[in-house]
Amino acid sequence: MSNFPPTRLTPPATDPHLGAAAGLPAYAELFCLSNFSFLQGASHAEELVDRAVQLGYTALALADECSLAGVVRAHAEAKRAQLPFIVGAHFHLQHPDGSRALSLLLLAQNRNGYGNLAEMITLGRTRSEKGSYLLHPSDFDAPEGDLEHLRGMP
Repeated sequence: MSNFPPTRLTPPATDPHLGAAAGLPAYAELFCLSNFSFLQGASHAEELVDRAVQLGYTALALADECSLAGVVRAHAEAKRAQLPFIVGAHFHLQHPDGSRALSLLLLAQNRNGYGNLAEMITLGRTRSEKGSYLLHPSDFDAPEGDLEHLRGMP
């Protein structure tokens, strides 16, 4: 345990015309993980929003891995702080042979996009054992069956 006193964070001076710390250009974090991304994100969703406000961010996107678990808390805190909030999720896609294909970050543009994210998460989770997911590039490129409406997903 450290003998040093805890560091106190103070918000930077902000310029209302920049929407960020004075002298810096406006910035929005578009790929942020909360502690709902197990073993990847460390901070609570509310803490991420509070820190974004302290740093003068113009918006924050929370994109946990194949999950929307942190968005309710983050959205409530962002609304309280009047910080524009973007719902997202990220995925590690696999080829049918099991090899890793790519990582994909999706940000919802509207309520329909939020629903689309939820459907893709459900698809990935129902294909795999509890605690994991399985999505292929073709799920996004050419969705089939009940997910056909996701072609050109916003």
